[in-house]
Amino acid sequence: LPIYIRQSGPLGRGKRRRTSALLVGLFFCVLLFTTRPALAHKVKVSDPSTAKLIVEDGGKLLADYGSFQLYEVDHLRPELLQAEGLEVRDDSNGIYLNAASIDTSAAAVKSLLQPAGAFTGKHLHLIQFVGPMQNAWHLALKKTGAQIISYLPENAYLMYGDAPSLAKLQRLAGTTTSVQWEGEYQDDYKIHPATRLVDANGNPQQLPTDMFAIQLVGDPAANTTTLALIDRLKLEPVRRQYNSRQYVNVFVRLRAQDLGLIAAQPDVISILPYLTPRKLDERQDQILAGNLTGNAPTAPGYLAWLTGKGFTQAQFTASGFVVDISDSGIDDGTTTPGHFALYELGDPGNASRVIYNRLEGSPNNPDSTLQGCDGHGNLNTHIVCAY
Repeated sequence: LPIYIRQSGPLGRGKRRRTSALLVGLFFCVLLFTTRPALAHKVKVSDPSTAKLIVEDGGKLLADYGSFQLYEVDHLRPELLQAEGLEVRDDSNGIYLNAASIDTSAAAVKSLLQPAGAFTGKHLHLIQFVGPMQNAWHLALKKTGAQIISYLPENAYLMYGDAPSLAKLQRLAGTTTSVQWEGEYQDDYKIHPATRLVDANGNPQQLPTDMFAIQLVGDPAANTTTLALIDRLKLEPVRRQYNSRQYVNVFVRLRAQDLGLIAAQPDVISILPYLTPRKLDERQDQILAGNLTGNAPTAPGYLAWLTGKGFTQAQFTASGFVVDISDSGIDDGTTTPGHFALYELGDPGNASRVIYNRLEGSPNNPDSTLQGCDGHGNLNTHIVCAY
């Protein structure tokens, strides 16, 4: 079940990071806590002379990455904002979820810290590091015994563990400067704002659907109880249920009033509104092309419209024009793929649109092959080149 994750870009000079999406696990929409006025700033410094000025201003080194360092400084001189090799990274104090953006440097959020205590089964927990993950930090996190469910921006993880493993995680957080914050993954973090009966201002809102996508951590003991609860509350038979890696995904109609009961289950990661996907690409193409009758798209089809503008398949065939896509594998890894869209005019009886397939360099993991098993290269190939 794909969950949207927003990544904020840095301020100051230097490179901008792009918004990214992460498949699997978690979040963005309404601010759960009001961001407090910045008293201290987190800065990324790649220039030694600028780093020296930061230290002279009382900057505290948070982490060293070799090519750059992260500092926390109480006050930034205006001239430093224009210095080479400096980026203000106050945005990395946030954990960005679908249901909330949490400023872990805010006093209100720090006050939420409390021992996980004794409990049966397993619970979800959040932990955030001061900067991009280092190998030693990741190893220490794994040694707590808690399960890493998913990375979250910025520099955070969703964890799942029993009482002893979460106690170890909290001891790690209390004894190392690499951890910025840790806290309970609260029930409110699980419910998307678009599934609530009131908006962020307390006004009633109309929900777009009563069909919801519910994602659980794959934990047979906990899942049995949660799935039984969903079965009891459902308005009709479950539309779809399947396992994917460490997740269980359920699509089901429910009353919005009952979502809090489900969110209270310890294995529930997220509850999102689910709208049946519709194919709108050609409709969008026609709108952009200006082919409208009244306020609705009209004929001819987009390919016919392109032909009318002088573009034909024969032109591209004769030109030998090729788009080189550097990504993971495509389809079955051959130049005669199994999907019809990878042939001229979408007909497997015509010439293949795949000119070559080859693996360059060394695979970055054992699953890297010419075949499109992980889906990423296959998806991008279809976006760029498919019929």
